[in-house]
Amino acid sequence: MEARACTDLRGLHLLAGAGHWVQQEQAAEVNRLVLEFLLAL
Repeated sequence: MEARACTDLRGLHLLAGAGHWVQQEQAAEVNRLVLEFLLAL
């Protein structure tokens, strides 16, 4: 589905143990991934 729905997907990260509030449930990992993305720009 991701290939059809997100045709310009830049990356995909599935975080174990996280639900709909991933930014709260896995805050440290989300912050790490966001910073990694921003530094790559």
